Amino acid sequence: MNKKQKDILEAASEIFMRYGVHRTTISEIALAAKISRPTLYGYYTNKEKLLGGVIEFWNDQVIEKILKDMEDQGNLSGKLEIFFTHAVIAAFDLMKSWPDASDILSGDNQVATDAYLKGLEKQAGLVEKILEPYAATITETGLTVSQYATFIVTTASKLKMTLSTRAQLEALLQSLKISILCVAGQRHG
Repeated sequence: MNKKQKDILEAASEIFMRYGVHRTTISEIALAAKISRPTLYGYYTNKEKLLGGVIEFWNDQVIEKILKDMEDQGNLSGKLEIFFTHAVIAAFDLMKSWPDASDILSGDNQVATDAYLKGLEKQAGLVEKILEPYAATITETGLTVSQYATFIVTTASKLKMTLSTRAQLEALLQSLKISILCVAGQRHG
């Protein structure tokens, strides 16, 4: 991604967050990105594709934050805490602050939905890497590491999309984390 594209995505993200996707125009985004509308259309042919780009950009930023914070984390519990903080709780907070967040993925925008699902696949790949050292114990339960990583990410995603309070989310993520630690053979006492 070049600097211009990053500037566009950052500007679009800010404008979408402030006014909502439906009320935001391409002209407003071009103005915020300090480019012309034709230049913007050279990168994204319509607002739906731009929204997909923003979602993919956010997902990539989340993965980068998780990887950076995990550099000094040695245990599974800490790594899961970092993953849930960035990929689930921060996303929940973001969705709660966004004027039309519920419309984004439930609407007709297949590009946004595809970008969201692609982000979940990346997260599942990351969780799979986190769980890899515990593969022997996990496979004893009848699961593959890949299946279990997909289950964890799907469950966490559903929680963030359906729960109404952060306290509920944090409580259920704690339960999920304990379950993961048990399956991975890392829950002691």
